[in-house]
Amino acid sequence: MYTSTTPVIPTTLSATGPNALSAQTQTTDAYVSWNNATIGTYTISSAAPPGYVLQTACWKRDVTAPLSGTGMSAIVNNTETLQWDLGYTLGTQWTQVQGGDVYASATLQSYIPVGATPRSFILNGTGGYPGVATYGGNCNFDSSSATCGGKTWVSSKNWLVHDTAPATDFYQLMYRQFGSPAPTASGDTTLTGKLAGSTDPYYYDGNLTINAPAWTIPSTDKVVVFVSGNLAINTPITITQGGFIAFIVKGNITVDPSVGAVDGIYITSPSGTFTTGTGSVRFVGRGMFIAGSFLLQRDLGDAGNLTTSSELFIYNPQLLITMPDQMKQLSVSWQEVAP
Repeated sequence: MYTSTTPVIPTTLSATGPNALSAQTQTTDAYVSWNNATIGTYTISSAAPPGYVLQTACWKRDVTAPLSGTGMSAIVNNTETLQWDLGYTLGTQWTQVQGGDVYASATLQSYIPVGATPRSFILNGTGGYPGVATYGGNCNFDSSSATCGGKTWVSSKNWLVHDTAPATDFYQLMYRQFGSPAPTASGDTTLTGKLAGSTDPYYYDGNLTINAPAWTIPSTDKVVVFVSGNLAINTPITITQGGFIAFIVKGNITVDPSVGAVDGIYITSPSGTFTTGTGSVRFVGRGMFIAGSFLLQRDLGDAGNLTTSSELFIYNPQLLITMPDQMKQLSVSWQEVAP
């Protein structure tokens, strides 16, 4: 059996299977090999230097009709040669939170590189403490295959909880809490100017798109927007201290890849997804974010990913004070959520 890595980096490779195969370290472009392996299924594992992340594993067997595939496990038969090629990237996109709690019903994953300062998934907030990370299935912060790998990187306090909670449809709850408002507009709507503060919520019965110019919410304005369809945000949204804005969406919330920051509260139904879009601009979300799932796709490139998170979610407790009374009356654990 043979194994090689690309690019060539000092990588320790080992294999488990029907017979014991000792670990070997590859330092050149020559394959490492194990001879006279017993027939059966073998699983390759690798340990690369800090900052490198395994992206692909391909194998092939030199039988009469050659077979190939992907994955870390494959079968070697009598008189055959089994070959693996492993591919790595230097750095990968990752996400951070500051000051807020994080809950993931399934897997909570963000690979925190050694170059991050501090090396933490949840950074301390303005009060000097991080939030609590809760996961329902597994967690991983160091790109290892271990169960909850790198959990010491979760925060400065290592506050990490394995627990699950029932899904809550906050869209329906808040829609009723605000008195089931009548539509402001029906059908798909595109806005090219910011909404003014109002004692009544805006309700768009359809999809809503927000285009340039950028929105700045004054300190005296409170804006609550319900969307029965999907919300597309194509311009930055900022809040002057004392102001408030919330988007409560039944469908998906998608941020254009060119948008670097949004402020406020962003909520989807349990079936909705919050998406930051595929791009190289860092995304900073300041406020509170609740969604059925998160699709975080920003990528700062190999050099940028080594020190800086592609997305940063910053908890803003000021919104608890400025939010309308109807939102304060709900039994909601206001928290930031990342994948």
